[in-house]
Amino acid sequence: MSMPGQVREGQRRAGGDTQGIRRLRDEFGVPYPLADRRPYIAPGRRLLIDLQGRSNLDPDFCLVAVANGQAVLTAPGDEFFARVDWSGEEPATWRPHDDPASPVRVSPLARFGRPAISGISTEAIASELDGGPRRGFRPAS
Repeated sequence: MSMPGQVREGQRRAGGDTQGIRRLRDEFGVPYPLADRRPYIAPGRRLLIDLQGRSNLDPDFCLVAVANGQAVLTAPGDEFFARVDWSGEEPATWRPHDDPASPVRVSPLARFGRPAISGISTEAIASELDGGPRRGFRPAS
């Protein structure tokens, strides 16, 4: 299952509780607790562990685990973290492909969060490659 699919599954299991998000904002002092790495890694911050426990998340989907009293990333958590490009404490983009050289990025601030290459939708690129230019498209002279 893809990471967005895992997030949706976690939201579904947790009931998509917006009140819970508000509580997390207050508790951790960040505007976007699920899109900020401080609640996950700062000392004493156990956001992910708490959320996984509250939602009864299937262990296959857990991003962190506790070993010897320490929070550690699981394989899926490490994979996700490695695919994120950070801007300070917040994620800037996410690389959906496991190839580090892949130019495809997902940014919530560009293309409505759809995958893109240098700002061009991958859907548009695939359309051009599959069937040629769209009807009515005229290249610049």
